[in-house]
Amino acid sequence: MNVSGLSSALPTTGGEATASYLQRLAALRHSQQQERLDDPLQQAVALAGLQGQDTATISQAAREAAASDRDHDHEALGDDTHGDGERAMLDELSARDREVRAHEAAHQSAAGELAIGGPSYTFQTGPDGKRYAIGGEVTVRLSEGRTPEETLRKMEHAMQAAHAPDQPSGPDRVVASQAARIAAKARRELAAEKAAQADELRSGHGPRPTGAKVDVFA
Repeated sequence: MNVSGLSSALPTTGGEATASYLQRLAALRHSQQQERLDDPLQQAVALAGLQGQDTATISQAAREAAASDRDHDHEALGDDTHGDGERAMLDELSARDREVRAHEAAHQSAAGELAIGGPSYTFQTGPDGKRYAIGGEVTVRLSEGRTPEETLRKMEHAMQAAHAPDQPSGPDRVVASQAARIAAKARRELAAEKAAQADELRSGHGPRPTGAKVDVFA
């Protein structure tokens, strides 16, 4: 079974939405006179030497690096006597949480029976101790149907689900491209079937009409 994820751009995928979120977070950290903003995935690759390993391994290391990075944030916020930095970060996290959940809800609603379960999220704990969604995905089936017609219907459905959010992410466009390739293959198969049927009819070997026989001389 071919399965793909419709995503609101997780930090490990490098999507546009997450890049924008990280840029805004970097600006907040700079205003608090922090000296660095480490990219969790790059830190994981550099420190753990994970080049060439599977994505799941790199993702796990990135989450660990991100957790360390968040601890650094919390220490910096503890020195903010006025609370401006903490409130600004909470605003950013809240906005990102709403954006991610709306994005995945659009995928889930459009995917319908093609979706495997509900949305899954990647969370970041804010300075208030609450968990905020900063990335997510909806997993969909891209398996072919029993006939080219069924395959075509499923892939058109999958493409609609991929493009459902107002701003599809990079991974969303990849899924749509995969579905489009499968749909194109189904169209070629349909065309070949119709051509073969036309050849049979022209040669006189096509399927004979079926139905009850009436004896007009009875």
